[in-house]
Amino acid sequence: MHRYSRFALSYAPDPETDLAVLGKHWLGWDLERGQDVPLLKIDRLPLPLSKIAARRRRYGCQALLVAPFRLAAGHSPLDLHHRARAIAEHCTEVTLAGLRLDPQSGAIALLPRDESPALERFCTTVTRSFQDLQVPATGPAHAEVPRQDTPPPFQFQLSDTLPRAELIALAAAMRPIIEPNLPRPFHLRSLSLVGEDATGWFRLIQRYPLRASGTALISDAPIRAERPRMPLLW
Repeated sequence: MHRYSRFALSYAPDPETDLAVLGKHWLGWDLERGQDVPLLKIDRLPLPLSKIAARRRRYGCQALLVAPFRLAAGHSPLDLHHRARAIAEHCTEVTLAGLRLDPQSGAIALLPRDESPALERFCTTVTRSFQDLQVPATGPAHAEVPRQDTPPPFQFQLSDTLPRAELIALAAAMRPIIEPNLPRPFHLRSLSLVGEDATGWFRLIQRYPLRASGTALISDAPIRAERPRMPLLW
C-alpha cells in the first residue's frame, strides 16, 4: 500500500505494447511496477541517455490528461477511482494515424501525427470531469497546484527542457531510432490513474479500459459518479 501526495490522470500504454517497452527503457522507470529498469543502450546520441530525461523520468511513460494535483478537502482516492471508472465506461477507444517525434515546448515528445476531434473531446471530458476533486487554485498555499480548465497537449514527453541547439541535434539523432518503432495506427484504449509516492516518483494505481461501443458518448459536460459506499483496496 502506497500513500500518494498528488494524483494525475493520463494515458499509460498497456505494458505489453512496443510503446510501453520503449518508453520505460528510454526513461529507465517502469510506471506499472514502480521500479527502475535498464536504460536503452544507444551510442549515437549527442547527450548521454541518463542526462536527457534526468528529471522527467520520474513521471514514466504516460501522456498526462490532468496534470498532477492534490485532492480537495472532503475527497479521497476512492472518489478518483469511481470517477475514472465512470468516464471509462462512458467513452470509446480513440484511433489515430500514429505518433511522431518532435521538439515540443523545449522538450522532445511523441505527439499525434494527425489532428483528432475525438481525441480532443476525450481529453476535454477527462479534464473537466475532475475539476471538483482538485485543490482550488486560490490562496498562496495552493499557488503551485493550478486548476486545469483545458487539457494539456496530448504528448509523451521523453526529455527534460533543453537548450534549442541541443534539442534540435537530439531530435535529429532520435528520429531514425525511435520513429520506426512507434505504433501506426495508435489506439488509445484506456484511462490511467497515477499517483506520486513519498519519494516523488509516479506509479500506476489503476488502468480503466474504455468500454463504450459505437459512437463515442463524449461531450463538454463533466461526468460524475455516485459517491462510493464500499471501501476500495488498491
